[in-house]
Amino acid sequence: MPLAKVAVSAAVDETKKKDVLKRLSLSIAEKIGKPEKYVQTIFEANVPMTFAGTFEPAASLEIKSIGGLSPSVCKGLSEACCGLLQKELGIPEERIYIVFSDIEASSWGWNGTTFG
Repeated sequence: MPLAKVAVSAAVDETKKKDVLKRLSLSIAEKIGKPEKYVQTIFEANVPMTFAGTFEPAASLEIKSIGGLSPSVCKGLSEACCGLLQKELGIPEERIYIVFSDIEASSWGWNGTTFG
């Protein structure tokens, strides 16, 4: 049930998107301690955005989960995600924001029901 939405201001080819999504999925599963079969990742490229008042390359991530987002896990995810986007897409880590949200199981639907 972890969900990661990535939006970047740069254009990114489909092969690179898929590679980043797969690596992000695995990293999130490992860091949160949830089976990867429940992890969903979404990637939007070429999204108009500013960061610090400029249009230089930037990224925004939302990571949601039912539990598992302790302060130490969030710090590890921030390091892993920022490092991945910098290495693979050339987006400086200081131009990436990540919002972490812990969601109640009853507020997350799947397979015609909810997790709680």
